[in-house]
Amino acid sequence: VLAQTLDTYNRHAKINEDPIFHKNRFTQTISVPPYYFGIERLCVHFCCGGVRFNKNAQVLRKDGSVIEGLYVCGEASGGLHGHDRMGGVALTSAFVFGKIAGKHSISQTT
Repeated sequence: VLAQTLDTYNRHAKINEDPIFHKNRFTQTISVPPYYFGIERLCVHFCCGGVRFNKNAQVLRKDGSVIEGLYVCGEASGGLHGHDRMGGVALTSAFVFGKIAGKHSISQTT
């Protein structure tokens, strides 16, 4: 089955045609072993939500006061994307607020 699938894929890739998934572009044929495969399982990719935080990435209580020494970044931070998130920005909150949290936490301890 694998050999037949690869043959079919490669044949269509060579002529930029995809009658199965209707992709409009093939980047390469799959013709040089070794071949690897995995079983895909459904899982949560991204949660829109998390803890409230301020511009310094400090975690906030329900009343809006800061929990001293507790910072958040990445997918644990809530509200940054609203009810949905744009594709391609999953790491943005981790990088941006990770840097902010690091800088702010250092300035609080020195």
